[in-house]
Amino acid sequence: MGIIETIAEQRIREAQARGELDDLPGAGKPLALEEDNPFVPPELRMAYKVLKN
Repeated sequence: MGIIETIAEQRIREAQARGELDDLPGAGKPLALEEDNPFVPPELRMAYKVLKN
């Protein structure tokens, strides 16, 4: 793991310990990734949609 990832993980753990991440909007609800999944490249979205259906 690189230094950036290590620092990010450390800061996330510290925020969790302080309770800063306890009452975030949408906590405990599933992410709505059905239509515009930001992790699917734009050129593959139609193929993913066809395969899904």
